[in-house]
Amino acid sequence: MDKRRFLPFLLLIFAVQVKASIIYDNGPSIGDSTKCAGDSGKCNGEWSVFDDFILTGETKITAVQWDANLFVSDYTGATVGFYTADPVFEGGSLVQEFTGYGSVIGDDSDWTNVNITIQTEITLDAGVYWLGFQHHMLSNYASLDMSVDQTNGNATQWQNNGDGAKKYTYRELTFSIHGAASKSIPEPSILALFAVGLIGIGIARRRKQQA
Repeated sequence: MDKRRFLPFLLLIFAVQVKASIIYDNGPSIGDSTKCAGDSGKCNGEWSVFDDFILTGETKITAVQWDANLFVSDYTGATVGFYTADPVFEGGSLVQEFTGYGSVIGDDSDWTNVNITIQTEITLDAGVYWLGFQHHMLSNYASLDMSVDQTNGNATQWQNNGDGAKKYTYRELTFSIHGAASKSIPEPSILALFAVGLIGIGIARRRKQQA
């Protein structure tokens, strides 16, 4: 068997490769949003915040990272959820959520700014989705940083204090989504090699037939 005939296909396979990276970044932090995003009751109820993000192709999401403000000694974990649309005003459905302590980088001696990373395992098609955040605190409140100082931004906030859910618009949040495109389109140079390989196979077959 002539192994050379499989060369173009091997080139194509190597061209369709997966590289883990930041696949969505909602912008750098410009400071504390000062809005609650925790469930300790310190803010008179249970609070969650949500913001949208865009995927340009089928993507495997492996982690979500954001900047938060809290007492690390009071922090017990966090939950991030993926939604089909804004769950606050549009009734978006939960696709999947992930809860864990995550990786927390920051000073634990006082109220401080920290960076939190929660590992995820979810694959989504191209489209617009919403990401929800909630910190699990023992007795104090927690908030996310903002990337745009705009009171009526695109993000939203939900509160449940026992008197019924309350809905608010919210400042743009600071977060990034990490993962890898599970499908990749080969670059033109790779496609050219693939075409050359096919031509080579055709010529080889013709010579063999003529012999």
